[in-house]
Amino acid sequence: MKKALFFLAVALMGLAANAQVAFEENFDNVSTPSGIGVIPDTWTLYGDNLSNANQSPVSYMNDSWCVINFQGSTPAAFSSTWTSPAAQVDRWMVTPEIVIPSTGYSLTFYAKIPNPNYPEAFKVMVSTTGVAKTDFTATLLNEPTAATEGMRIANLDAYAGQTIHLAFVNYGNDKVYIGIDDIKVSVLPQVGIAFYGAVAAPYAAIGGECTVQFAVENQGLAALTSYDYDVTVDGTALGETRHVTGVNVNTFDYDIQSFTIPVNAVGQHTISITVSNPNGQTDPDLTDNSGTTSTKGFDPSTFSHSVLIENFTTAQCQYCPAGHERLSEAVAPFSGNVVWVAHHTGYGSDNMTLHQSEEIAGYATGNSIQTWEWHPGLYAATAALDAQGRYTHGGTSAPAMAIDRNAAYAIEPESDGVVGSVGSVSQIEELLMQDLRTPGKLTLGLDNLSYNATTREVKVTVEGMFLENFSDELRLNVWVIEDGIIGSQYSATEGQLNNYVHNHVLRTLVTPTWGENAFNMGTNSGNTYKKSYTFTLANNINAQNARIVAFVGKAGSSDSVFTDRHVLNAIQSRNLTDEHLDIQSIDVEANMNVYPNPATDKAYISANGIIRSMTLTDISGRRIQEVSNMNVNEIELNVSRLEAGIYFISVTTDEGTTTQKLNVVK
Repeated sequence: MKKALFFLAVALMGLAANAQVAFEENFDNVSTPSGIGVIPDTWTLYGDNLSNANQSPVSYMNDSWCVINFQGSTPAAFSSTWTSPAAQVDRWMVTPEIVIPSTGYSLTFYAKIPNPNYPEAFKVMVSTTGVAKTDFTATLLNEPTAATEGMRIANLDAYAGQTIHLAFVNYGNDKVYIGIDDIKVSVLPQVGIAFYGAVAAPYAAIGGECTVQFAVENQGLAALTSYDYDVTVDGTALGETRHVTGVNVNTFDYDIQSFTIPVNAVGQHTISITVSNPNGQTDPDLTDNSGTTSTKGFDPSTFSHSVLIENFTTAQCQYCPAGHERLSEAVAPFSGNVVWVAHHTGYGSDNMTLHQSEEIAGYATGNSIQTWEWHPGLYAATAALDAQGRYTHGGTSAPAMAIDRNAAYAIEPESDGVVGSVGSVSQIEELLMQDLRTPGKLTLGLDNLSYNATTREVKVTVEGMFLENFSDELRLNVWVIEDGIIGSQYSATEGQLNNYVHNHVLRTLVTPTWGENAFNMGTNSGNTYKKSYTFTLANNINAQNARIVAFVGKAGSSDSVFTDRHVLNAIQSRNLTDEHLDIQSIDVEANMNVYPNPATDKAYISANGIIRSMTLTDISGRRIQEVSNMNVNEIELNVSRLEAGIYFISVTTDEGTTTQKLNVVK
């Protein structure tokens, strides 16, 4: 029976069948009209006089224990701990009689805890006489603060040769609910292993690598300390059997491993993984030792434009760090064709918030709204006028994102706008692939970029050519973003973080908020455009981490409906100090070391301080790899599949950001 426990979006695979089973109940055969059913009549229930809170889903639990088939899962037994008024519940679910033939039998079951912030309280008691509450004199298992979902196990050797009843007792107080499923009394092997799940990036660029993660479950009583696994790609073995050692995995716990595969062809690739030899012994059950995942190879040279991602985030947004991680993972395969900009707005503000970002979002504050051009923001395309004649609309949220300001690529967009949620990695990658496959409609380039470190003057020319005719009004936008800003960030899982690395942060706009018309030569196919900019970089922007972003998009309507502000192409420069300087003139701090250099297979990056993030770019400025929010002193970098040439490694520590050249040779 599959449960709603996830590893990297892979559902938990059911426990293997065991021939020596004394009792088993998974509630799959219980009828659940409208999603709710009753516990089998061979069981005994005891309740209390408390009423469940009038809140979904506990308001539907019409007995002390009942069977519920939640959407996306399978039936299980549930008991509410959320009552009105709040009080400690006393709700029992007693099994039919169970004969324990001999020693070696264990009770296993799956406990479902909906929210770790509201730990439940339950216990399992044993009776060798009857089913009355007073008959249960022994406690087999007790969890007064159960905060983790997963399998539980208890030894039944003390009851060998006896007939018993088991009572699952819910005694929680003002929490949510407890779920019990996959109840089994059986003989477990001393050693056993099962394939649990695997995931690979949905897309991978040909000529590179795809990282695959997989997990195994220990199904034996002994701790899992070693095992083997074999990998095939499209039916062909990938190297020899691989050996995992030095692990210590308890019964029904999991071990996660990863490996890479080369991606050499366009199209779907099936990756098969088979695990074996737990603790060097033959697995007694070979029916659940294999599984597959897949990736699709693509040729990035076929992409004729780049995508703009506008991420809405703030330092107080507790779910934003997880959103950053999903975006980073999703963008990685397309890093050379994605421009990522972080607007610090949408959920309050912080010291990186720009009033222009608030206007772009449509996030109204007392200060920012005074500067607006009175256009609705990206969260909603339509808006009403307030008493002062300004456009207003509903609320915003974070983490959120817009892909090319196109509603077609928004996940559950707010209102009728183009901003949606930061979905799963696979959702984001699929949208990026859809966008990148559309034909390019204009070219876009940056030329003559220079930065004067003494005067902090920046010069850049944006130029391109139209590949089809446009009757819409178009706008050119030039922005400056910055990486490696170390500051505070609240996290739902880790609380307040004081050394969080904020990347892609929008720092200043060179053009007006909604861009400017820079196309005086016309916008028909074959027409060219060119616009030069000179500006002074603000002192609070680290030039070594700053980049120029330019994009061209439609201006939208001239009335209160802005349904078409689609971005047509985007581009970003390398860091300002890298773009125009000779390689040897990059400032290399003494606290960073890259060795060996030149490198062929692996390079190691070390620093005196804690490394918070690392970025690897090639000589053209394309980002090859980016890792944020690290906490290490040294990084091992696999360069074996990189082409020979010059690369740049930038690391951010608490003292700042340092860039060094890496020469890869073959």
